[in-house]
Formats: sequence, structure tokens, C-alpha cells
Amino acid sequence: FFFFFFFLDYLLMIFGSQKDEIEATYRQEAMGSLADIANSLALGIMSKLDEFAQWSLTGLKDKHGPTRSNSAFLFGILCHYCGDATVKYFPAALEGLTAMFNETDNVVRDNACGSVGRMIISAPTAVPLAQVSVRIHNEKSHLFSTANI
Repeated sequence: FFFFFFFLDYLLMIFGSQKDEIEATYRQEAMGSLADIANSLALGIMSKLDEFAQWSLTGLKDKHGPTRSNSAFLFGILCHYCGDATVKYFPAALEGLTAMFNETDNVVRDNACGSVGRMIISAPTAVPLAQVSVRIHNEKSHLFSTANI
């Protein structure tokens, strides 16, 4: 954990790579790195939740699918380790995550669904299950229609 404070300046540089003029691959790798860092810090991430959540929410709006996928994974990690403290970010996160349910890339959809699952596990009463399940059902019906098989 001590190492983290020395690494903070580097994290800020990684976050700076979220600007549109930087190649999509760099944004994807930066978001993946943030997710790996959050996962490695485990409960130590609580002190930096606000920064990491903002980075994740920014990434959920990216035009590049793999960057959104890594952002969804990051948000799920934050929910896993920070629990109820992430609830204040749920409305913005759900907006981005549910939009990802209709992606053609299975990895993007998988990470979006996984993140919503971690949201439900971390704070079950804070997720509007009726709205989320309807959205998943509608997308699932589309995915398994005979035209797509």
C-alpha cells in the first residue's frame, strides 16, 4: 500500500490518457491498468474510491468498446471492494453499463453484466432490478433469436 502513494503521480498521467486525441489502445490499456491496480490494492482502494470511480465512469462513455469493457471491469472491482460506498455512483454507472448490453462484442457485454452483478451483490437494494432485468431480457431475446444463430 505504501507504494501506491509513490505511484499516484503515474496514475494521474494514465488518467490523462483518457483524452480523445490519444489512441484508443492507450485508453484501453490505461483503464485495464487502473482495474488491475484497484484489484491488487483490494480493500486499500477505499481511500481512492472517488478518483477511481470517476475514471471508470469516464471510461464507460468512451467510443472504443474495449475501453468501455475495461471501465466496466474496473467499476465491478470497486463495487466488490468498496461495497455500499459505491452506491452514489450507481445511476451514472447503470446508464453506461446497460447501454453496453447491446454491444456486438461478447467481452464488452460480459464485463458490463459482470459489473452489474457486482453492483447487485454489493448493494442489492440500490439497484433497480426490475429495470435492469427488463433491459437484460430484451437484449437476451435479441441475442438468441434464430436470425443470430
